[in-house]
Amino acid sequence: MQESTKQSARKLLSVAVVILIPLFLIFYVWAPPPQDTDLVLDTGAVNYPAAVLSLRSTSELLVTVAMAVLGAIGLMVARGARSGALIIGLAATGFIAALMVIFFAGKVGVLAAYTLAAPNGGDVASMLAMLNNEAVATLIAGLSLAVIAVLEAFAAEKG
Repeated sequence: MQESTKQSARKLLSVAVVILIPLFLIFYVWAPPPQDTDLVLDTGAVNYPAAVLSLRSTSELLVTVAMAVLGAIGLMVARGARSGALIIGLAATGFIAALMVIFFAGKVGVLAAYTLAAPNGGDVASMLAMLNNEAVATLIAGLSLAVIAVLEAFAAEKG
């Protein structure tokens, strides 16, 4: 009985570490500095179109990561002989997050096109907000995959 409690505590600690350390690093250690309110984007700058296309390219890379995570979640759940409710819930969370990444990427692409075609420069702020949402959704999908991997490792260790 005590061994089961010890293993449950170890499993819970492992899952907490897998989730909390990346979140702490991303949101507190590597957090970007606050934006300068005096910053004005020059839509007539030579590099402005390249900057907008770079944002779109970053969005496409996040979609690639989300699709890889989605495939890995599918493989892990299909391989897992004992996929319980927790693993299915995590897989569903990762799946929904990956779908949200794809949705946000579509919005970023459309906003990038409007931004480049608009005579006054379009709306870069909303494009950056969508890109931020896309990054957070990719993070959620990746963390759900990491937790599934840890839980599956404990299941394989038992079996």
